[in-house]
Amino acid sequence: MQDDSGLQKLLRVPFIYDLFQEIVGGNAARRVFIRESLLQNSRGRHGGRPSIVENRPLSPFSGGSGSVPTALVGVLQKARDIVRAKPGDKLIDVGCGPAKMAEWLPGVSYVGIDASERYIESAKTKYGDKGLFLVGDTRTLGNDERLRDADIVLCSALLHHLNDDEALDLMRFAHRALKPNGRLVTGDPCWVPNQGFISRWVVSMDRGKNVRTEEGYRKIAETVFKNVKTTVSLNSLRIPSPGVGMECSK
Repeated sequence: MQDDSGLQKLLRVPFIYDLFQEIVGGNAARRVFIRESLLQNSRGRHGGRPSIVENRPLSPFSGGSGSVPTALVGVLQKARDIVRAKPGDKLIDVGCGPAKMAEWLPGVSYVGIDASERYIESAKTKYGDKGLFLVGDTRTLGNDERLRDADIVLCSALLHHLNDDEALDLMRFAHRALKPNGRLVTGDPCWVPNQGFISRWVVSMDRGKNVRTEEGYRKIAETVFKNVKTTVSLNSLRIPSPGVGMECSK
């Protein structure tokens, strides 16, 4: 379920959505997450099970234009092992929005899908030469042969917009779409023990009304995938907002 009432309906507009993501640090987190993943892949994986990452809140003034916000560094030391996209990989970005990810994944065979025609039209205009963009969701596009043999299925800030049945549909879709050694990678806000008032308020104001605990996300994934790893970061944006990253493989 997604709340698009009041001022939140403005986020349906691609430009406003992208501007909002820049302000709260969402684009910075995604951009560095992808870049560090590519660098890590070129160096070789260091292994290690994802865990909880404690880091101080991001300041809106930390770093200059295009720089890495200071607190993101700690998050990425653990989280960068998750995506590991490399040139030539086929990556399906489910709920891609305006497809900002396509800008940060050079050499990847990118397929972005989103239920919003407005977002997909914006993606085609900006990144039409970087990938394939389709209007739909995991149900309407479930039998599309173009959504097969993927190395990675990416769901960035999507699961907390879906109820349990919809989330299970997504897991089954990803399982069908992936190659035998492929991986589903997700990232969403989450509830954590002893969460502060401001942090809980920030998470409660999200458009997605199905925010879960780390265990809640994990249980849904384990219904479909044999191997599930998680990483919880206590401050993943410029505002207090705990997040969980999940890597699922067959």
